[in-house]
Amino acid sequence: MGIRVLVTDVDGVLTDSKGRLDLRAISLLRTLEEKGISVILASGASLPTLLSLRRYLGTSGPVIAENGGVIYINGMVEVLAKRDPVLEAWSELRNVLRDLVIESATSFARLTDVVFRPRSKSLVDYVLLRSRSVLEKYPDLELVYSGFSFHLKPRSTSKYRALLLVLERLGLHLDDVLAVGDSEVDLEMLRYSPYSGVPAHAPECVKSVAKYVSQHPYAMGFIDVVLHYLGKELAPSSPTFSP
Repeated sequence: MGIRVLVTDVDGVLTDSKGRLDLRAISLLRTLEEKGISVILASGASLPTLLSLRRYLGTSGPVIAENGGVIYINGMVEVLAKRDPVLEAWSELRNVLRDLVIESATSFARLTDVVFRPRSKSLVDYVLLRSRSVLEKYPDLELVYSGFSFHLKPRSTSKYRALLLVLERLGLHLDDVLAVGDSEVDLEMLRYSPYSGVPAHAPECVKSVAKYVSQHPYAMGFIDVVLHYLGKELAPSSPTFSP
């Protein structure tokens, strides 16, 4: 049947190096929708953020929020894990990390995780090291770094598991999916999707599982990945998006 769905991360994929949405990537998303290819946004962002983004981008597919902790499909919100253990762990972890991190301003809107960012990227490894003593008490939780923020989340949730659930509800299969991401939270999704790609700035461990690695970073890499797989289907529109 070919590619019927695009599932894509947002930060670092639809944005430029400064975190701003790339207008060419937005235009390409709308072209995909016009060609009958549904776009699923899959991100660590909160559901309200992604629903707003979905509305203004003009995408029609479901939404996978909080790295797979929450999905929005057929007008309904489904929460796939409990947040209570995360909040309990965060109450301890906050004291350990103290002045090393800043909690996300969207915490009030989150349903399954806690998000915080290091005050400097140079602190990433140190934050992970300092967190170990607390996380050892919570084997059902994990702390992942997306390249932008830390996500304290249930181990049971992931973008890939949420994607499988969404596809089942839609009557689709992985063979119908093109997946694009740029960080370790996208690993499973990229590894198991038969069509997958990453921008040039993705870590080596992420590049190693993708089926296609662009020579372009950020949104230009996203555009390149899409054209690599779907350039013929998008013609004559595709020359407009050439990276």
